[in-house]
Amino acid sequence: MCHLDGEILADDLIIWIGAEAFETFSRVASYVRNLDMNLKSLAVVTFGGMLLFLVSCSPAQRFYQAQTKVPQKPWQGTSGKWGGYSDKKLPNGGHSVRFMGYNEPDQSSCAYFVTVRAAELSVLDGKTHFFSSGVTTNIAIEESNFPMRVIPGYWDEVPFVEYISDGKGNVIPVNTYRSIWVPPSRIPPHTAINKINTASSSINYNGTGKKYDSVSILQGAHTNQQKLGRVSLDPKAVEFLKAVRSD
Repeated sequence: MCHLDGEILADDLIIWIGAEAFETFSRVASYVRNLDMNLKSLAVVTFGGMLLFLVSCSPAQRFYQAQTKVPQKPWQGTSGKWGGYSDKKLPNGGHSVRFMGYNEPDQSSCAYFVTVRAAELSVLDGKTHFFSSGVTTNIAIEESNFPMRVIPGYWDEVPFVEYISDGKGNVIPVNTYRSIWVPPSRIPPHTAINKINTASSSINYNGTGKKYDSVSILQGAHTNQQKLGRVSLDPKAVEFLKAVRSD
């Protein structure tokens, strides 16, 4: 669009202003064309960066972790710091495993992650299979009541591009910053409805329940077969997988 308008204006300048003015305008038009190409290149780079960002922010990367933190009331939304897996050794040598998600990840993802953790525990025990009666899931609804609060105003620095002439007919972009005042904002009292997703399972090695292939589960998790992102496994589990593949 800008390129086409530039060509129309250039024709008008030829008729009304003359060759000298047209030359000056051509320089500007050339800059605009170069800017357009640069923007396209920037768009490609930005798109690639977005893909990397999306991969790094996959459910597996955000939430597959040992649970160390839970949200404190009142709370809403989600955080990669909340939830994760927890497990306990059982007298029969197996494990009870639980995975919790606070709004995220969803119930089915929690069920998948608890199975991955069960497989991870089994290979850490030196086993290639485990037995289980399956995964139990649950969703709890919790309300959080937020009082009215005021966010104070503040000054913020925002990027700004100025276009200046270098005295030779060239237009040069200059990156700078401008200070803007962000006024105070009032957040009225409100209630947030949160979901706490839980998946749990008990595993054993004595043949009770369905048999699961730990190696196959972990290989799938490590290669993103479920499209939830590549799971970061315990280094010892990764070494176990390498040893199995080399046999």
